[in-house]
Amino acid sequence: MSKLTPVTGFCLLFCVLCFKVMSSELLSSSVVRKRLLFLLSFLFCGTGALFAIKDEDNQGRWEKACTNGPDAVVPGFLVNMGPTGARGILKEQSFLVQYVFDESPAYSKLEVGDEVYGANGKKFSEHTFGGANINRGLEGPIQDLGLAIEDSEGSDDGILELMVERGEEKITVEIQLEKLGRFADTFPQNCPKTEILKARAHEY
Repeated sequence: MSKLTPVTGFCLLFCVLCFKVMSSELLSSSVVRKRLLFLLSFLFCGTGALFAIKDEDNQGRWEKACTNGPDAVVPGFLVNMGPTGARGILKEQSFLVQYVFDESPAYSKLEVGDEVYGANGKKFSEHTFGGANINRGLEGPIQDLGLAIEDSEGSDDGILELMVERGEEKITVEIQLEKLGRFADTFPQNCPKTEILKARAHEY
């Protein structure tokens, strides 16, 4: 098992809360997908951000650091890019990397200033800044990266291929994720991946 870093630990703790909320009923596959997308999107919001980012300036918080928790070392209220270990500014169709946690999968792979505009060969769709309406603003890079991570964690090699613009150059950056498998159709019930994440969150 790879080392549990603060960035992944926070995500896992939040996972547990979401799982508990959703575990009271056996969901149909269509509802599972919608709620899974909703959960994955939440995991990529900055710590404490429970709604879609209101505007492109994030109400002036991109450069306003958190005062406590794992993100206290991060230079702003940035978007959590999941198990990659990176934090970034959300743009309409990309993330602008501002921080990468030491010993995370993206460490020495992504650089501050990189613009991540797609994953696994597919460019991110457009983000809608949605204010306090949780039915808007989660589409685009947040949701698309979440789905790409789910695909990569369920693949044979666990590789997440990020499409990156670095200066004048466009490159592909390979991030090795842990091969956790996919969420079951019965998510969050009878789902081995859910149980792994719950156990690690409790351990953290």
